[in-house]
Amino acid sequence: MTLPLHPLDPDLFARALPLLDDEWLTRDPELAPVLPTVLARNVGQDWHKAGTFRHHLVGVTRTLTVWQQPRDVRLLGLLHSVYGNAFVDLVKFDPAKERARVREIAGESAEHLVYLFCTQSRTQFVQKVLAHALEADGSLVLQKDGQDHVLTPYEVAAFIIVSMADTIEQWFSWQDDIFSRFPDVQHRNQKAHWAASLWPGPMRPSGRMVHQINGLAKALQHPGLKDVLPMPPVFAHCSQHLSAANEAAATSLVGHPARPAAGGPGRGHRRAGKRRAPQPLGGRAADGVGAAVSVRGPQGRRQGRRRERAAPVQRLGQCVGQARAVGRLGGLDAHPAAGRDGGRHLARAAGQAEQCGVKRVTP
Repeated sequence: MTLPLHPLDPDLFARALPLLDDEWLTRDPELAPVLPTVLARNVGQDWHKAGTFRHHLVGVTRTLTVWQQPRDVRLLGLLHSVYGNAFVDLVKFDPAKERARVREIAGESAEHLVYLFCTQSRTQFVQKVLAHALEADGSLVLQKDGQDHVLTPYEVAAFIIVSMADTIEQWFSWQDDIFSRFPDVQHRNQKAHWAASLWPGPMRPSGRMVHQINGLAKALQHPGLKDVLPMPPVFAHCSQHLSAANEAAATSLVGHPARPAAGGPGRGHRRAGKRRAPQPLGGRAADGVGAAVSVRGPQGRRQGRRRERAAPVQRLGQCVGQARAVGRLGGLDAHPAAGRDGGRHLARAAGQAEQCGVKRVTP
């Protein structure tokens, strides 16, 4: 199947090009004054998914800048977790004591968005947006501490757009595992399931999250939200549907080279009139299941030494894989072994991984 190439948007490209510079934020007149105060809170020293917390905050803000969002929304992206939230315990400003300090550097309206974004349930927000629970005017009712809290259409639109940018910046297949049903997240015993977040985790593209981001994007077509903020230039300006099946199919192709056409050159293909040279006795022979069985001669000894050097790395990968498989939250449910024998089976796998050099990373 041949798919048409999408034409390059010259305006979008022109906006994106200067943002490739690592120091672009320091030259942004609206955001640069806020940066020193944020950096002073050691955001560059905290690990966050695929990099540091600073990388994440700047990455989200970069996306919002390409999407031409106003200052308050871009500042929400830059500060979106500084009060902490239900997913990460990275409190850089104490919301009980330092809101005035954030208002001083960001402005009252931006700080208000940041505070709501950090303190309201983002899980509940995503669930309701995807369930089409918006009011006729685009507002949304959330429950907190037994009381209703109404988000205005502007707040809803801002939170949708920042949630899109936030998720796409950090989500890999590793998060597919540990947040397997998001936003329908079930509480898991952290002591029993910590092995699910052993790092480094798989960094393949997500197999389902772009479909969910697409659902958020389409919500911006709601009559009460459509003209509130600039429409992100994704999914045909948030108008086209991406099915979960199509995303999974596309993800399955990533990293797999195209197969050669029938009769074309490929692995195992013999050129006409030529035969493969026999393998030397000292080379790698294989039994019925493909395992190496014979190591003789200089070439074989070299291969044997390479395998010996690689063995600790392979062993480490096996241990990590076993611990993650036992404790992972991926698939439809946690592995049944996680709850068996009081979690002792999980503990054995996790302990084995630690003995191979893996350190605990709290989910």
